[in-house]
Amino acid sequence: MSSIKIYNCDCMEMLKNTPDSSIDLIITDPPYEISCTGGGGNQGHKIATMGADLVDLNINAGYDIRKVGKEIVRVMKKMNVYFWCNKKQIPDYFDFYVKELGCKFDILTWNKCLSPDTKLITMKPTNEIKMIYLKTLSRIDGITSYKVFNGKQFVPIKNIIKTQHETWYEIILSNGNVIKCSGNHKFYINQNEVLAEKLKINDVLDYIKSDYPFKQDNNYISDNIAWLCGFYLANGSGLYSGKRDISLAFNKNKTWIYDKIKLCCEEYPSKFNYFESGDNRATFIISSDIIKGIIKQFIIGKNAYEKHLTHYAYNTSKRILDNLLKGYLDGDGHYDVTGERYRLNFTGKNNLLADDLRTLCYILNYRILLRKSFAKIGNKKFKSYTGQIRLNNEIDCREKSPYTIKNIIIHKTKHNFYDISIDSEDHLFVLHDGTLTHNCNPVPTYSNKYLTDTEYCLYFRNGGMCNPKNYEDAKTYWNDPINAKDKQLWEHPTIKPQHMIEKLIRNSSTQGQFVMDLYLGSGTTAAACKKLNRNFIGSEINEKYYNIALKRVEETVQEMEDEQSPLTEFFE
Repeated sequence: MSSIKIYNCDCMEMLKNTPDSSIDLIITDPPYEISCTGGGGNQGHKIATMGADLVDLNINAGYDIRKVGKEIVRVMKKMNVYFWCNKKQIPDYFDFYVKELGCKFDILTWNKCLSPDTKLITMKPTNEIKMIYLKTLSRIDGITSYKVFNGKQFVPIKNIIKTQHETWYEIILSNGNVIKCSGNHKFYINQNEVLAEKLKINDVLDYIKSDYPFKQDNNYISDNIAWLCGFYLANGSGLYSGKRDISLAFNKNKTWIYDKIKLCCEEYPSKFNYFESGDNRATFIISSDIIKGIIKQFIIGKNAYEKHLTHYAYNTSKRILDNLLKGYLDGDGHYDVTGERYRLNFTGKNNLLADDLRTLCYILNYRILLRKSFAKIGNKKFKSYTGQIRLNNEIDCREKSPYTIKNIIIHKTKHNFYDISIDSEDHLFVLHDGTLTHNCNPVPTYSNKYLTDTEYCLYFRNGGMCNPKNYEDAKTYWNDPINAKDKQLWEHPTIKPQHMIEKLIRNSSTQGQFVMDLYLGSGTTAAACKKLNRNFIGSEINEKYYNIALKRVEETVQEMEDEQSPLTEFFE
């Protein structure tokens, strides 16, 4: 049986009473505000705020890395220690453990979450630029040859890894856009990082106006060709067929559409054919590299489920966008004279187009109401978007920022997310309407020990055990949010998921060895050691958390006894 010893005292007191060369492994989560001769981890509003919180909780507001470190060196058999830390503390840890002690190191990370339907602007190896779903991007072979736009420039992609969260958040913005993420996903409000679980309705997300690196000359884009691009978006086909021809379908009774398409063909000299069928349908077949090339600059996607605007469109004038929208409405909508509005209906599977229409209306100051519904054809039902657009608004629909949080929905179901690493220190990604989403951490690449990535948990070893049994254990990224039940039950502000701590213990110790935690908190490390049959010694200066840790260990022992009891005991 393993022994568990927990002390209600400062870590230095416990260390001084610990024999030399008696500890096999240390896993600890010190206060993020530090004091050391090497400089500053106590700068910046985020750390200062955290430090104030620690003081309020009667937790030691700082510690000296070098002073504590010298005691750690004394009590350890071989250097084998994990520190959860703030990014700004890393240089100070490295100064002591790497430069002075000569330790090898790994940097482990936690939390990342981009939803599969996050849209990213990418550049192919052929320099073709397009907007793509992250889910689609993850399936592409040779992903590392692609580049992604980070708001400033295109930077290489290093890797993409699929993950899953049990609880996730749906953030609905006033412009109709929806951002899906975990509770630990980072947003920016007034240039401060805010976790998704801390967001409130009416918060306004920061955004940037991206300068897309494209040279554009819009003088050749007339009102007519802009209208034609919009009409193609609604009722066109053949753009990506490999042929010169494109087709435009419409009701033959709408002669004004015929006149407008013909006028465009005359403006941009091109061959065309016109056909009518008995069901009141008419089709224009246009053969023109020029017209097809212009439409390609504005429209991407092969069919009704995929067609949407390119990022190029948003870097043009309001004149072009206005005519483009009206072309779309002439193709996929009808004007309600009584209500003075356009009514529209399109496939419910084209979320990209829905986002585009919302964004266009915001740019042009039109009011849009768009919702998901069902269209019925015969006896079959199909998912559909239905809505209306008012072009003559008397009310300014920009009373609020388009990035004002309108609603927050918490889902208690499994949802897939993706972690993407890029060749850049800036991990901000820009959606086509300027909405920012933040990829919390880069992704690792595999080497036979721990993988290499960027922050949060530092591992220093000098002869210490590092023996992950498989790829899963070797990963240095963890995706699971804190179990809400654990956080509520154990009442600690910086609690870590227990399975993550168990993985570190398995990788760097064996049964019966001694594990230490200098800042025990709610007792996660102690409980994990009990489950894994390791001896444990730990200290917690705060009496409240000391008692919580004792209770947590007791409950862990009880759970283990219940699991080992014969089933008959429960039925007697």
